Amino acid sequence: MDANTRGFTLIELLTVVALIGVIGAMALPAFTQMIENNRRVAAVNDLLSTIHVARSEAITRNQRISICPANTGQTACEAGGWQKGWLIFRDVGADGVFEAVDGDEIIRVGDGLRGNLSVVSAEFQSAVTFGPNGRVAGGDGTILLCADGVATAVRRIDIDRTGRPRSVVAEPADGCA
Repeated sequence: MDANTRGFTLIELLTVVALIGVIGAMALPAFTQMIENNRRVAAVNDLLSTIHVARSEAITRNQRISICPANTGQTACEAGGWQKGWLIFRDVGADGVFEAVDGDEIIRVGDGLRGNLSVVSAEFQSAVTFGPNGRVAGGDGTILLCADGVATAVRRIDIDRTGRPRSVVAEPADGCA
């Protein structure tokens, strides 16, 4: 072998591969946690933007606009099922329920929440309705976004009397049932 020949021995190569494996094994749980957190943030932002769109449509059209939970692809409200999807619709009947016979018109359909989240809200269990002035009907309220199997909310969407929604980090007291 020539004195100028350079390279790695098999033992050096195996040591480097073993170190990469150990470091990768330590980083994998943190990486999967980061991916799950990003999915949850995306789901919260999707619901928050839906609320913004509904409020904006109410003001623009000068009409009552509602959002109700619904299964993806369906044209009927389903109480308590926010994680499955939702409908934004013109609410002619002012009841928070989509009824084509009343002249209600679907504006947009939402796909639902990803990231193993569920929605808990005492005030907005069946619908969120905005009047022509953008104010939320029935007063302000809170929507908790809960991770499956976790007793504390991940995020909280507060909707004040004026209808303005905002997303905040949930407090420890914000329990999910």
